[in-house]
Amino acid sequence: MLACLLLCILLVIVIAFMCCIMPWWLVLLVVGGAFIYNFVIHKDGLFHPTKRYKPKKKKKGAKNQGKARNINHSSGAVTGGATTYRTNDDDYDNYLAARREEQAAYDDFIASLDMADDK
Repeated sequence: MLACLLLCILLVIVIAFMCCIMPWWLVLLVVGGAFIYNFVIHKDGLFHPTKRYKPKKKKKGAKNQGKARNINHSSGAVTGGATTYRTNDDDYDNYLAARREEQAAYDDFIASLDMADDK
């Protein structure tokens, strides 16, 4: 709320400064052009003509719950029905496995340095 208020105050100051150095019609043209670009022409604009809001479809949970899910352990992907997604548990397990491999390699490296010092 405070940020919006400060932004509006800054906008008024900028427009007032523009009115001091430019003719009024040019200020109106610049501000109007910026408004039209940001809200109508830009592809993420609020009033962009190709932006359509589709109603949310109701999930059919009863049909999808009965389908079996297959887990591919090599990639960590879970497949079931029409969707394929990765679970957070699989990502974390892969992270832990990679971390253990790095730790084992580091331990081997330190052991080889210790053996070199013994000679």
